[in-house]
Amino acid sequence: MRTIRWCVFAVASTIAFTVNVQTAWADIKIVGGNGDPIASLCPAGDGVNWLNPAPVRHSAAGGGDVPGLAAAFGRLGPSVTFTSGPALNGTLTVDIYSSQFLGDHYSGGKIEARYQRTGTDPTNAQLRWLQFITTSHPMSGTVSPYIDPFPNDDTGTPLPFYYTEAENASYTANVVPSGYGSYDKYFYDFSKRPHPPTTQVTWRAHLFLVSWDGAANVTVHDGIEWGWDAGCSSASTVPTPTPVTSDGSPHGGYSTATKKCGVCHAVHHAGADGDGVGSEALLLTTRADACTYCHISPAVSGLTVYGGLNANYELASNRAHDSAIGDDVKCTSCHQVHAAANVMTPNTYLTTKILKDISLEHGAYSGSYLVSPTALMDADTAVTAWCSYCHGYFNKGINGASHVMTTTLGAAAFSVSTHCVSCHADDSPTSPGGGAAFPHYTLGTRFLTQSGDDSNSVPATVATDPGHDGVCLRCHRDGAGSGVGLHF
Repeated sequence: MRTIRWCVFAVASTIAFTVNVQTAWADIKIVGGNGDPIASLCPAGDGVNWLNPAPVRHSAAGGGDVPGLAAAFGRLGPSVTFTSGPALNGTLTVDIYSSQFLGDHYSGGKIEARYQRTGTDPTNAQLRWLQFITTSHPMSGTVSPYIDPFPNDDTGTPLPFYYTEAENASYTANVVPSGYGSYDKYFYDFSKRPHPPTTQVTWRAHLFLVSWDGAANVTVHDGIEWGWDAGCSSASTVPTPTPVTSDGSPHGGYSTATKKCGVCHAVHHAGADGDGVGSEALLLTTRADACTYCHISPAVSGLTVYGGLNANYELASNRAHDSAIGDDVKCTSCHQVHAAANVMTPNTYLTTKILKDISLEHGAYSGSYLVSPTALMDADTAVTAWCSYCHGYFNKGINGASHVMTTTLGAAAFSVSTHCVSCHADDSPTSPGGGAAFPHYTLGTRFLTQSGDDSNSVPATVATDPGHDGVCLRCHRDGAGSGVGLHF
């Protein structure tokens, strides 16, 4: 949905998105757009809106779907030829990218951007914005995907551009000050949808810069992808996470016909009369160490961790979450073996990993990610929010980035770092049969990976020393001759 903004903008006192992300394969330079805030809560307290993607992502010409653009516009009747063009060479700056609720069960995403062209780009008179929408809730009267705005509001023959020709003239070459800096092309949108209890909305936009010959030919250059997810539950019925129900797992899916309790518990032989000296909860050992028999050694289950060696779990190491750290780092520090809904987070992915809601034991959530895990988060985002309860290094509150930056350095990288696994990505097999490496025990130090060579032109490998430059070069060199120490 197009939103027109005619006022002069006041400069915000704090701007969190200052990390410049420039992809290795794009000529257009994208600045900002990390998201601030990246999420917002429903005033009714029963839902969330979450920017997705965050930060914004580069979109190649046509987003790989120029025929889809043609088909969507073709539904309006006019004949326009869409062609994939070269990437542009200027700078696209995203000044605002934020999640926002307007009221109970009504939210969306806001973006403000400006493009400064270079001399090699098409002329300013030729450039236009084109926004291609894919959503679970298209505007009334159309189907997804569609070209924004809908309905088309051009005078006379419909054109596939975000602004009408009159509006385009008003948003060109600093005609209206943006409040953030100069521009050749200015863009603003605040897309929003109602989402009554028990409903969810997904909304994605590919925002392209295109050039137009003034007739029926449109060349699609590159741009960005942005969007959001939102949903609310019934205020009286909080969603229950999906339990672990695998027939082969003793951690859930119990019924009158299953025989799972006896896999771990021994009703009469767990205590001193049996072999379980010091046992707890009808187990043959303590609750904290009850997992090792199945998952470490002799590893009778199908999921082996810590390389199948108890020493990797028990001895101090910088490549593991090991019990030597103390009582706060046992299997049961993170996992709830029965996947009981009343102690789990609302995120289904975390529940399938039987990761519990730590705040129930250690106090209200105050993790540095700023938002506790929610039902709508994807796996990587949920894990990041969950891990930040204990690991405060990942801070969404400082410049909207994972690296803690206190000044606007104008840094450049060729990969985003929005999740724990952006850097701590070592998932190397740790036993002959393979295993769940991160975040238990990995071959690399601190679960880190590093570039495979000095130019980052070959696949990443495990990091043997967290101080090696290869850890940084994996993101800060592009494998094609650009990067730190080479051109900046």
